[in-house]
Amino acid sequence: MADLAAGPKRRRPHVLVIAAERVTARWAQALAAERVMCLVADDLTVAARLLGEEQQLELLIIDRVLLNQQPRALLNVLSSTGHWPVIVPVKVSSVRPTVADRKRVAAALALIRPRRPVEHLIRIGELVIDPARKRARFKKKRWVSLPPVQYQLLYVLAQHEGKVVGYQQLLREVWGYDGSQSEAQDLLKAHVRLLRMKLGLNAQGDYIQSVRGHGYMLDLPGV
Repeated sequence: MADLAAGPKRRRPHVLVIAAERVTARWAQALAAERVMCLVADDLTVAARLLGEEQQLELLIIDRVLLNQQPRALLNVLSSTGHWPVIVPVKVSSVRPTVADRKRVAAALALIRPRRPVEHLIRIGELVIDPARKRARFKKKRWVSLPPVQYQLLYVLAQHEGKVVGYQQLLREVWGYDGSQSEAQDLLKAHVRLLRMKLGLNAQGDYIQSVRGHGYMLDLPGV
């Protein structure tokens, strides 16, 4: 039943199947292959007991006939236990879950599975900056976690890619205060050196370039 849930497997969803025993066994087998935490119950009384012990329920697969016969009873069970899952009615089959039901459950699983956050990486040539994790890497080497000052310095320069950022402007945007030109130059010189060393950038100014008398610029080598 590989079509039950597409995409990478991450946190295991919590599912309850309410149907006759022969049906729940088929669904439990199929869901186990999809790394789903599956509870099974053959009636609403058992379901209520299980839900009282379960901390979270995200998907409820229920026999369509049972749902049509006891909708209010099901509502009372969910209300009393505080669970409000996605509900998928399924057709009872002694052989295997139908194709249509598998597709419906797959769609429900896709809804409740957390999506991987979109990575907003800053790429400048072979230099990659990860703002979410405050780290960077160069030439596909391992990620380097940067101290706050060095990360902020790299980030500010990246925001002004291809443009010279003055010493005093960098002091203000990185350290958060206004200072003299000489103070800014001294601070930046030390931290730029450390930043280059950590990322494996050469001291001749590839990527992080010193513009004498003005400031620093982050740009591609040879540009």
